[in-house]
Amino acid sequence: MKGKDRKETMEKIIKFSKELRLLAIRRNIVEEITEAEKENLSYEDFLCGLLSKESDLRIENGKKNRIRA
Repeated sequence: MKGKDRKETMEKIIKFSKELRLLAIRRNIVEEITEAEKENLSYEDFLCGLLSKESDLRIENGKKNRIRA
């Protein structure tokens, strides 16, 4: 992907992750893409990894919220 196209795509990903409140994806997207490129991950494996991190963060935050309550 060309530099300009990649930048626009990243901006869209960040925008959508904010709208959908996907904090883990927003925090980790650059590193995850870099890692996926290095490892030649399939789209399915890449997406599964992103969603797994999002799920883990939500579970952890849920535990913290229950402890505070």
